[in-house]
Amino acid sequence: MIKWALNFLRNNRLINIILAVIYFFAVVLPHEQVGLIISKIFKNSTKAYYNQTVLIIAAVGLIIYVLFLILNLKNNDSKRIVFAFLGLSVFLTILMLKTILILNIELIHLVQYGAFALILFPLFEHYFHTLWCCTFLGGIDEAFQYYYLAPDRTNFLDFNDMILNLVGATFGLILIRSVPFFNKSTGNNGPRNFSIITAFLSLLSIGILAMKDLLIKVPSESFWTTLPSKVTYHIVHPLEGILIIVALLLIYAFLNKPNKIFNLTNPS
Repeated sequence: MIKWALNFLRNNRLINIILAVIYFFAVVLPHEQVGLIISKIFKNSTKAYYNQTVLIIAAVGLIIYVLFLILNLKNNDSKRIVFAFLGLSVFLTILMLKTILILNIELIHLVQYGAFALILFPLFEHYFHTLWCCTFLGGIDEAFQYYYLAPDRTNFLDFNDMILNLVGATFGLILIRSVPFFNKSTGNNGPRNFSIITAFLSLLSIGILAMKDLLIKVPSESFWTTLPSKVTYHIVHPLEGILIIVALLLIYAFLNKPNKIFNLTNPS
């Protein structure tokens, strides 16, 4: 099914572009409405029950995801690279749960941007460029919330969510790498100029905004921030966020490498 969908979008680029645009706006615009719906569902529940329920759902989803990967990997040679990056992404997810997430429901970013990576990949046919595009558009998503959607309720541009968006996209790309037809590094380099130009412009813009103190309205006084609800988490600052995002992009760039570099011995 995944292989058929990827090939269909690959051969129908206009449909692919339209679908990507519609999906992006469907993720970005209804933040407030989705938040209200979730609040109504759990209005009579304690925060502990709410977080535990979301965590159980996420764990079940991960189990189903891993089983799907195993089925895909039966007849191809991408096992090492797929499970290496799966382990890294799961580890990062657990780390983010412990450090930069306020509520477990924020794990929905993983699903949103994992699906977005599946939609964007046929346009680029390149793992790194797809990941970069998801990260860049995820930054636009957070900027929309910070500057337009809820400027009175947001004290900082949410690099926490940007990192979460990036890791979410990797789950989609790992799934693609497990599909037999796409299990090798792609020969099509995609629009390299798009990646280079957007990388330069976005990092330049972030640097300028950071110097003008436009990315943080109320800076945190310590590494950990504790909310009145007794939730403690870390606010990722702009420079720190940029370094983390760049480091993750460089690491996940190896998704586009041949399988043989992840094998202990080269296949004959």
